[in-house]
Amino acid sequence: MFRTARGWVMANACVIAAVIAVAGFVAQTIRIDGFRVNLPLIGAVGPIGLKADNTALRVAVAELEADKAAAARLKAQTEVANSRATEKANSHVERNLAKERAGADAFIARGGVRACPTRAVPTQDRSAVFDAGSGALPELDGVPVVTVLPEDVRICTENTVKAQAWQEWGLSIQANHAAAK
Repeated sequence: MFRTARGWVMANACVIAAVIAVAGFVAQTIRIDGFRVNLPLIGAVGPIGLKADNTALRVAVAELEADKAAAARLKAQTEVANSRATEKANSHVERNLAKERAGADAFIARGGVRACPTRAVPTQDRSAVFDAGSGALPELDGVPVVTVLPEDVRICTENTVKAQAWQEWGLSIQANHAAAK
């Protein structure tokens, strides 16, 4: 019948091509659709397939998009809350500065700040010479008293008011971000 393998292959070339084509088609179908078989006591066996993988991926992508949208909403809410906290701090600074400045000026006017005593001024030859009518710093119970200029009282008052307002602001921002988690 066939004298060589080559002769057999040549005679059956169409059949061999058909078998290869069917095997490729089956392999491609299994790759795309999967070939899951549910066996008793074992469960599902076999490849899942790209369609099932894609469905699972679509579900995962939908969940991620929902999480992303929720995060964007939360970010927007936090930004609004932070903006309100900043506006509140600014208004507190403006309102409290006027009140505290008036209090500092009243303190200065009541004599809460005394005139600075004369101080030692270095001369050209680096020796300290006291100003006219000078003496040592005033003492209270044996401790030298340091005097403060009225402008320093005003600056300290302003800085204290701002520090308190911005501390509240920082705590508000921290609370906004803690609530966002």
